[in-house]
Amino acid sequence: MNQLIAADPRIKSHVWNYSNVAVGVIKTEVDEKDYARSLCAKFIQLGAKGVAVQVVDVLKLQNSGGEDWEEIAYARCD
Repeated sequence: MNQLIAADPRIKSHVWNYSNVAVGVIKTEVDEKDYARSLCAKFIQLGAKGVAVQVVDVLKLQNSGGEDWEEIAYARCD
């Protein structure tokens, strides 16, 4: 799964936390809800069910010095 994330140029940063992954994207470059669902579909194909995907606005996060974590989409990979 790390290779899948690393290979996607839309993901500018990511954080794993147990069975959750947060991916930072530039909000204007993706349809965030479709993107979260597409990541889940790929994770499920790899056998990773039960993962939660958070899509966050990486520019807002960076501009706030890491303080302003805005979740712009969420999907549960079941």
